[in-house]
Amino acid sequence: MRGFIGTGTRRTAAALLFLAALPSAAGARWVFPQPARFRGEGFHGVAVEGWDYDTNGDGRADWRKLDTDGDGVVDVYHVDRDSDGSFDARISRAERARAAARHLIICVDSVPHALMEELWREGRFRDFNPPSRLISTFPSDTNPAFAEILGTAKTPGIENRYFDRRRNRVTGGARDHLVRPNPRTDRTFHSAFDYEQHPRFGALIYVAPYMVADRDLRAARRTFWRLHRERPADEPIFLYIGSTDAIGHREGREGMRRQLLRLEEMLNEILHATEGDIRVSLFSDHGNNFVPSGRLVDLDGHLARHGFILAGSIRDGRDAVAPRFGLVGAAVLYADPRNRRPLAEALATLEGADFAVFEEGGEAVVIGARGSARISARGDRYACAIEEGDPLALGPIIEAMRGRGEMDDEGFADDASWFEALEGHVYPDVLRRLHEAVHNHVVNVPDVFVSLLDGYCSGSAFFTGAIDLKGTHGSAAAGQTLGIAMGNAGPLPPFIRGSDLMAAIGEPELRRTPPPPTPTGTPTPAPTETPEPAPTETPEPAPTESPATALEPSPPAPTRTVPPGRRRPFRERLTGPDAE
Repeated sequence: MRGFIGTGTRRTAAALLFLAALPSAAGARWVFPQPARFRGEGFHGVAVEGWDYDTNGDGRADWRKLDTDGDGVVDVYHVDRDSDGSFDARISRAERARAAARHLIICVDSVPHALMEELWREGRFRDFNPPSRLISTFPSDTNPAFAEILGTAKTPGIENRYFDRRRNRVTGGARDHLVRPNPRTDRTFHSAFDYEQHPRFGALIYVAPYMVADRDLRAARRTFWRLHRERPADEPIFLYIGSTDAIGHREGREGMRRQLLRLEEMLNEILHATEGDIRVSLFSDHGNNFVPSGRLVDLDGHLARHGFILAGSIRDGRDAVAPRFGLVGAAVLYADPRNRRPLAEALATLEGADFAVFEEGGEAVVIGARGSARISARGDRYACAIEEGDPLALGPIIEAMRGRGEMDDEGFADDASWFEALEGHVYPDVLRRLHEAVHNHVVNVPDVFVSLLDGYCSGSAFFTGAIDLKGTHGSAAAGQTLGIAMGNAGPLPPFIRGSDLMAAIGEPELRRTPPPPTPTGTPTPAPTETPEPAPTETPEPAPTESPATALEPSPPAPTRTVPPGRRRPFRERLTGPDAE
């Protein structure tokens, strides 16, 4: 116990008590003026929509956005540069963005496509083309999602609390969640960001949600302006707004909406100050169902009734390990690989379970209350053999694909055909996602995954008593899976995989080559090497809301040698947020 309650933990606890005494929405923030929206008729009877901004407070519009072709996307900026009440410059938004040297990339954690599409239809984020649906991994959680998006090193587990096969015990958890990975040794997705709020705020946000979330946006904004001045113009800037994940869990749809509107203010400030001479890409790593999901599945009692014991290690065939941390829409379990099938069969009848999936003979086997199926892969071709019922609701789709001649005699079809056929499905891109889940994504691959129904969650019982869970992610269903991808330089495909995102936004160098898949199909447990814990810094006291006391990030990582004319694929760690 003494090892856990160290100096950093005591400081974090003190910060929690301090923040708990403050109003949750307190704290100054920048404010960009709201627009006066208008509509009219342009040439050839085309409806014109516009947004006027008074950015200098003189009562006259000095920045105007116009949608001149009626497609809902801003086409033209008009700028009054000398504040004389008349516009001096007319700028083509898309042409300026496509020609811009600077590229700002922002990941906003846990933003579901449905909410961003709703905001866009209301006239928000119109500098961007309509949001595309980014298809997350299964489980639809941050660790595996970013490993796929960025091709970075795998994290040890699906969450920060995980089962270490080599040590045969559960490790990680709250303490690891409060410290920043060492920038000199970390090769996971954290190493990709130019800005990421210190992990200790992951706990503080549940005490003072809007204060911490607003601080996250302010710090990201300061970081952008500092790097925009200091960094060569052809190098991208990559910001990670992670606080929106907790806001979605704790405050639900309205809380997430609030933060997105504040993000829009930040983007308007940037686009106005640069006169659109910047390419901006937004994405999220997964979605959120915004369904009250506080019903914790009873893994212990259910498995006990089926002859299994939830334990902290695997010592005999009855043992199963379920690392439980955040409240998410999927459960992952470890066991003797020879007992994957009986464990999955038991979990298929768990109250709140949609289906269980496990690896057997190189295939992903799905078992649920609606039946069972097997997913096979041969290179870039997939097949789904339905054994009983229709657990993934694929029967009509398979028949339609057969009718179009897209399947061979063994039921295999190419990946592109499956991808198109599953657009809009309740389980998007489900064959590839489930097959990848049981073979890859993390160092310690679980033996059985359970996708839960909306309204249910798996995780720590402590957290279910601490917060009212207003939404979650993790399952294979569309609401929890589909994030966003959008940019101001042109439209993206309507559906896009995480692995294709960096190339689609014009930054293929930002994606590393992923490691080879983890070997599977062995009849006995094959220990997987887990990296030794990296040295971590002792957290400093949490800052107040004054910019002068902004948190100092980790020291910079060693700079890589880069051939002239090439962008560095990953940024060094920041030396500190800009103190504007």
